[in-house]
Amino acid sequence: MEIILCLIKTIIGYFILLFLSTNLLGMVVRGFFDFPSKNEIESYNPILKKFAVSSKRTSIFVTILFTIIMIVFYYLLFYFWNIGVAIVAALLMIARLPDLLYEIRTGIKVTSKTGPKGVLNNIMLIIDWGALIVLWFALC
Repeated sequence: MEIILCLIKTIIGYFILLFLSTNLLGMVVRGFFDFPSKNEIESYNPILKKFAVSSKRTSIFVTILFTIIMIVFYYLLFYFWNIGVAIVAALLMIARLPDLLYEIRTGIKVTSKTGPKGVLNNIMLIIDWGALIVLWFALC
């Protein structure tokens, strides 16, 4: 019975960490890449130019805010659980990073058919599944 409870706890924890860590990573990484260049802003309509400048400032603030939230997230995982759970969150973020960069570069949502293929994708898949095993050992 204890193994079943541990399995349920691991699976639920995995999906919660997957959801939180990928969304935090997305908010931080997209803040580094979504800025229009100064030349692009100059070519905008005067009405849109003012909006683009304020949007850029807001994006910088959101990126800094979510970077701080990510640091607090790691600290809370370590404080309330253990280093293993914090490592799992880091592994999930590492595994998501290439897909996220591909989404930003191409503008296409990554699925099993549209995502990048190759050795890097396979390594990230192994890291993703390995995070589940690390979480099992960290929680049980």
